Amino acid sequence: MTFYREVIILKVDCYFYEMVWVCSLIATTSIWGQSYSSLRQYNSTLKQFNLNNGRAMEILERIRYVMNAEARAIQSVEITDAFEKAVRVLICHRGKVLTTGMGKAGLIAEKFAKTLCSTGTSAVYVHPGEAAHGDLGVVAEEDCIVAFSTSGKTREVIEMLEFGMHLGLGRVIGITSHPESELRRYCDIIIEMGQIQEPCPLLLTPSASVAVMSAISDAITLALMEQKGITRQQYGVRHHGGYLGRIARLDNE
Repeated sequence: MTFYREVIILKVDCYFYEMVWVCSLIATTSIWGQSYSSLRQYNSTLKQFNLNNGRAMEILERIRYVMNAEARAIQSVEITDAFEKAVRVLICHRGKVLTTGMGKAGLIAEKFAKTLCSTGTSAVYVHPGEAAHGDLGVVAEEDCIVAFSTSGKTREVIEMLEFGMHLGLGRVIGITSHPESELRRYCDIIIEMGQIQEPCPLLLTPSASVAVMSAISDAITLALMEQKGITRQQYGVRHHGGYLGRIARLDNE
């Protein structure tokens, strides 16, 4: 046992932050209580925790794994009638289109609102934390809102929907993953993200789930744009700057 501890100490200078995590994990799984029959077996354990000397290959393997995991997560989304219902609600509603989400889901919700604006549908992102401090006042009767939350349990999002309904908030479209999501109680339409395993080594960092959210919002945006018959000329009026604006303006000259 002393030998293995000395080996780990030698690793600390190069991999201090990783070793803290490994030692914690080893303690949790009682690996110290096991007897290793050889140094080869020990090295195999280190490789499992991404601490072996083949760093370059492991980086590339991890990158490939993440890319593939995110692509699979997107391809696994079941295309149901909920998508069509959501698009039709966004076409026919009488009020504003609002979007909301917290953390990284909030960034996707904000991107969704901005992309909607440039493709012919006025939309506003409302930060659920700021909503509790006055921004909820943007909600008016018959507005519809698209709420993003993988867990569907984010307190700020749930509170925003609950209190928004006191102001006459109309249809609620939820984009969520967890079956026990509390968000489902407040939604008229649920778009299922599916069960997603994050490719993070800790299974925590939201990357595949964020990729799925982004893909779903893009699909809704472009289907909505097509249903509205938005032309390049109309696009260029809304998005007149940058490379895309210059291309779109060719139809406006």
